[in-house]
Amino acid sequence: MIDRSAGEAGTGCVLTGRVVAGVPEGEAVVAPSLRDNDRETTYQSPGFRDVLFGNNMAIPAAIIRRVGCFDEGLGPGTTAPAAEDNDLGYRLLRAGVPIRYVPAMVVTHRSWRRGSEQVRLYRGYGIGQGAFYAKHVRRGDLHMAARMARNIWDSGRDLSGAILLGRRQDVRATRAFVGGLVGGFVHEIWSGNGGTAGVATQTEEG
Repeated sequence: MIDRSAGEAGTGCVLTGRVVAGVPEGEAVVAPSLRDNDRETTYQSPGFRDVLFGNNMAIPAAIIRRVGCFDEGLGPGTTAPAAEDNDLGYRLLRAGVPIRYVPAMVVTHRSWRRGSEQVRLYRGYGIGQGAFYAKHVRRGDLHMAARMARNIWDSGRDLSGAILLGRRQDVRATRAFVGGLVGGFVHEIWSGNGGTAGVATQTEEG
């Protein structure tokens, strides 16, 4: 449960919190999409990383009615099976809605996937993230073009480090993510099939 102080402070903002890994089950590897920072932070504008974690968040209904829900062209069940939470977080910040990270909000992410399953998951993450970037780039958002370039650079650095350290699981997962990232971006740029809802514009911010 969210404590009273967090709930009261969150009436005009969106809350998100810590996501910690559960103990690996059987032959599973450590769960992905984790965040374990003990410093409370309020985000007021978009940066170069995603700050809303869909597996641990609380959003007032009035804010959802104003900004819109998840984009149904992104996420599980679509050709871009991820990043629907990143897209919503970006639209919230563009609309002037603060996102507050509250360390006291904690969920445990089960570590149940085997290594090969997690590689497939990371490819899906990449496809969704690429489609998310492309959705906004297609509408002239140069910030998202810069984020795409930064994401490729950072992933290349991570891949190099994993290779040098001999972390084979990380090498496979990062390669899968980068391949999905580029593929999802190109597919969305050319087809425009996904990412149809709630495009952030300067008009929304007013």
